[in-house]
Amino acid sequence: MNKNYIEHKGKVIKKDKHFSHVMAITLDPRSYNRIGVLRCITSRTGDLLINHTDRSKLYLIKGKNLEHFEITKPLIIKNEDKIIKSLTKKDWDFIGLEDPDIWIDENTGLMHLYFTIPIKPNLKGERIKIHLGHAEGKDLSSLVMTKPILLANDKYSAKEVSIAPLNKKGFRYNLVESRDYKKGLSYSTIQVAIAHDMGKPWTYGKIAFHPAKHNMKWIERDASPGPLLPKSFIDIGEGKLVGIINGREGNKTIAKKIKRGTFSVGIFIYDYEKGKIDWVSKKPFIQDSEAEIITFASQFVETGKGKGILYAHVDDSFVRAYTLEAEKLRKLLPKDFVFLNPGKLIDNDLELVLVKMVPANEEKGYVPAYFFEMKNTDNGEKMGRIDLRVGNNKSIYYGGNIGYTVEEKFRGHHYAGRSLKLLFPFMKKHKVNSLLITCNPENIASRKTCEFTGGKLLEIVDLPESNDQYKNGERKKCIYKFDL
Repeated sequence: MNKNYIEHKGKVIKKDKHFSHVMAITLDPRSYNRIGVLRCITSRTGDLLINHTDRSKLYLIKGKNLEHFEITKPLIIKNEDKIIKSLTKKDWDFIGLEDPDIWIDENTGLMHLYFTIPIKPNLKGERIKIHLGHAEGKDLSSLVMTKPILLANDKYSAKEVSIAPLNKKGFRYNLVESRDYKKGLSYSTIQVAIAHDMGKPWTYGKIAFHPAKHNMKWIERDASPGPLLPKSFIDIGEGKLVGIINGREGNKTIAKKIKRGTFSVGIFIYDYEKGKIDWVSKKPFIQDSEAEIITFASQFVETGKGKGILYAHVDDSFVRAYTLEAEKLRKLLPKDFVFLNPGKLIDNDLELVLVKMVPANEEKGYVPAYFFEMKNTDNGEKMGRIDLRVGNNKSIYYGGNIGYTVEEKFRGHHYAGRSLKLLFPFMKKHKVNSLLITCNPENIASRKTCEFTGGKLLEIVDLPESNDQYKNGERKKCIYKFDL
């Protein structure tokens, strides 16, 4: 058994006499993830390796729990015929809605459903048009189709959307699966889709991941974004999310026969402030035990602290559930730096509450940092703050690995020193054996705090003129070293 996830024994949904294949589950969080939508293939013709046609319909599903769902009835979307007719040229073939994704606007309460609109040409030399469609309503029974959110053009197409959080500029760098052609080969790429309004047309952004530009066998031909995992499940710092990514190998020739490349599931790190994929796993994360060629993830449901269920369809024949744990996922992330869970940090009436984690910024010389508030355990009142910076560089020598401030009315209770003692064991979890804390020479209280907690004065130094603290009017720093 793979130690990084737990594959559930049963099948969440499986094909039956009505449908040759099922795939792409999406669930409504307001129903406690008990109702949703599924793509059902009503017919498949042609050769999967060369040119095939899947005709699809979207169906409603209902489950008594998260382990088993039943297909109930077709999803009815008002205005569908009108929109599809406006997109379909003469002699072109609309083959059905595909790949649904539900997103709920917490401000308006509206449900937004996104889906693929594929329209195939009947003329040779023409390429299929793949639009990202959209419908909205109060719930699944009142959806009205609008114009597509993203229309295919001569260069790009759009399907399989991943919804990103709002960035600090007030819009979203969502992700979609797109298409590119190089040297006669077709590639599925991951492209940024810029959304200022979730119900009105988006614009294409840059390509965030192109299989041809990365030497990764498991994802060398096709890449498709899966769900972005919420920070409440796994938090890797400000502006960053862990995401699920689906990838396919290139086709293989075995005994003079071409075998379609395998689809499997990996993970990636996404900077949703910049619309940039920082990292993709070098190996797949999930391959179903029964899969012949396809394991493709489409939905994640958080079930508890640090736990959740990922749903993926297998060989387009059934949907499987897999239990994920945040701490196990962390072990798969880049080893240069991984934020850890500090747990409870309490000393009688003092508790350190984690506010945010901020990744390193090499351009500015910032190392990864944790930001805590000092809280009173009785009434929750904020008494101060303390920041923990993991790493060493020139800025850290003058600024220290830890900075703190105690509100004036709470001074005199050793809250700063007690906070340091709470953080020292956590710092050791990052394999840090010593750290620096600095203060101004005239700051007698801070100097006493450093000495109270075991700091040794290394020197009192002049700040270089290039240092930010010098620019703010400070001139000297006491450098204290702490052996942990």
